[in-house]
Amino acid sequence: MMLSTLASGPLHAAHDNFMIALEWVVLSINAITVLVLVWGVLCGVRQFIRFELTRATGEDWAHQRDSIRKLVGFYLLFGLELLIAADVIETMIRPTLEQVAILAGVSMIRIATGFALGREISELPETSTDA
Repeated sequence: MMLSTLASGPLHAAHDNFMIALEWVVLSINAITVLVLVWGVLCGVRQFIRFELTRATGEDWAHQRDSIRKLVGFYLLFGLELLIAADVIETMIRPTLEQVAILAGVSMIRIATGFALGREISELPETSTDA
């Protein structure tokens, strides 16, 4: 009798509210990730257009290309980190063996991609960008 009262009482309602809040957190992180990625692409496109318009001045195109890659790569890396955070929180909400396996696989892919992208970006020469 006591257990059934607790299961439908204030503790259960608090747990449900907490899970709903966490779902909103995951949704918010995913939405922020989309904004970060779109913003990064827009900044890269803006810089590309600016470089294309000034290319006639004889500036080094390779240097400009590396600058664009570094800028967009930064936003991609940040977006990957946000997606991993959202996946971890989502797995905390629904900690099934299947969800944990999905998190492990997706995280490994995202971490490997992030590592490779980060390494590539760090190997690019230092540039000053006006983004």
